[in-house]
Amino acid sequence: MKSIYLMAVIAIAITIVASGCRASSGQFDINSHIKKTYWNCDEPVFCNNLVMVNCGADVDGPLYYLDKDTGNEISSCGGACFTANLTKRELCMTMCPPKEWTC
Repeated sequence: MKSIYLMAVIAIAITIVASGCRASSGQFDINSHIKKTYWNCDEPVFCNNLVMVNCGADVDGPLYYLDKDTGNEISSCGGACFTANLTKRELCMTMCPPKEWTC
């Protein structure tokens, strides 16, 4: 029974090492998140607890506002507003930019 447990622990450890995971300090790294998720965009602009990521809004590309602590999308603007999705379009009309964006 112990050998099965040991094999399972070793398999999990190998999976973690192979996937490039490492122990986390518990802090969310917004810059890494942006580089992985919004890789073809301008450098992020920080204001209060928000981050703006411009992915070509000047040529109808999207412009994103993210929560700095979680990376969650607060709103998407620019070319992201050209959608048939009424909920998303309404968000563009009311949250571009979000009221917290005061810079």
